[in-house]
Amino acid sequence: MRADMKKSCALFAILALLTTGASAAPRAGAPATPSVSLDTQRYSEHDSASYLGADAVYTIAGEREHPDIYGCRMSYNLYDNDHDRVRHMFNVNLTMQKGTETCTKAGGFSNWHVPGYTPPYDIELTILPITAGYDLNLAITDKTMFFCGVKAGLAIAKVEISGHGQEHKDNSIGITYAFGAGLRYQFNEFLMLRLGYELSQMYLDHIAGNNYLGHSFLLGAGCSF
Repeated sequence: MRADMKKSCALFAILALLTTGASAAPRAGAPATPSVSLDTQRYSEHDSASYLGADAVYTIAGEREHPDIYGCRMSYNLYDNDHDRVRHMFNVNLTMQKGTETCTKAGGFSNWHVPGYTPPYDIELTILPITAGYDLNLAITDKTMFFCGVKAGLAIAKVEISGHGQEHKDNSIGITYAFGAGLRYQFNEFLMLRLGYELSQMYLDHIAGNNYLGHSFLLGAGCSF
């Protein structure tokens, strides 16, 4: 009797092991479940990320008598396809720039319907472009990307002219657009550095003969959240 119970227990144990093994083993023709690496898990959780960016911007005027301007740019960026070699970024930007120049000849920057001004006189230009844009990022290495992009929006400008005991101020608003390219470096999971160049055109109503052409150099960083 005791021997029969031992045999029955052993038989149940063997059946339990076989049942467990059969359920764990993949069925014939069924695809095996792929393993997921830690990197894939991390990227799948961050297919899109938001970045706040800050850049120092220096713009060289395309016209000799126009002031060079410098300042900073704040941006909000939505960064997509973080796991891919081709990555997309949409951005909204607010730039504040200012510069001064001394006009030494007629027909310079401020020859714009202000009577009584003869060279030399000083020009102070303040520009506030508000733009939206898109950047296409191409991964060179795991951490380095080449980017190119376009921006467009509005530019608010203020000009102050002073000389020979006179002073004149005027405000203007117009459209602006820019094309740019550069490099981004993913310093860590949260910090991205970038170096770039932009060619911009601003149409400022009657100011500066209706336009301001600029060659801008940018150096900055973005922080994800």
